[in-house]
Amino acid sequence: MIKFFRRIRQKLLQENRFTQYLLYAVGEIVLVVIGILIAIKINAYNTQQDDMATIKNQLENVALELESNIALLEETIEKSEAIINSSRALVTIISLQEDVSSQKLSEIIGQSFAPVLNYQPSTVILNEMILSGSLVNLKNKQLKEMLLAFQSKQASLKNQELLHAEDQQSCTEEFLENGDFKAVTDDIGISKSYYGLPNSVNRKGNKALLSSKTYENKVILFMASAIGLEQGEYVPFKTYMENMLGTIENELKTYD
Repeated sequence: MIKFFRRIRQKLLQENRFTQYLLYAVGEIVLVVIGILIAIKINAYNTQQDDMATIKNQLENVALELESNIALLEETIEKSEAIINSSRALVTIISLQEDVSSQKLSEIIGQSFAPVLNYQPSTVILNEMILSGSLVNLKNKQLKEMLLAFQSKQASLKNQELLHAEDQQSCTEEFLENGDFKAVTDDIGISKSYYGLPNSVNRKGNKALLSSKTYENKVILFMASAIGLEQGEYVPFKTYMENMLGTIENELKTYD
């Protein structure tokens, strides 16, 4: 093809047809430019298709990660519910000075302080997507904002967990100083099964705690921070992840 055009140019020059030669040269340049533009267009299209395929794959993986994180958060919320319910029951007993058996009291105290609320969602896939720069090619602005907000929302949740942990620690210290931890382990059956220890023959018990305003105050603060954590962080974060999952599923339909 190149030789063909070269022969035409040489023929025009030999015949001194300079005007026709110039017109031909301009036309040839135009053809070359058009060819380059078409090649650029094709390359841009192929790049765009590759980017879309990458984003689609990443969004699919983020969706799977979100499903796992939502399920994990539901389990954490169940733990927080157990803490709130048992703490409420304990405060009610203290406030009303109810007559309760040592066994029942130990079960309530054990349920209140056993779980440690520490929600740890997986962010490996999401972080990889953000660090790879793929979000630049994501046209859905709402989804992009949702993805970028994950870390800040998780940090807020973690701060509230730490505050709740401090209240839990305060209650635990008060209990260990003035309560009978061995009575609890005996009554709930872990002295023998877990620690390999015999039940105490002569024990103090924990009914004296029912008259302690300091202990009551600390349990109330502990319960309040658990409620704040659940209602102020866990539930909204679950809703946020569910909304993001739904948005991702709708976005993936546009890639089909």
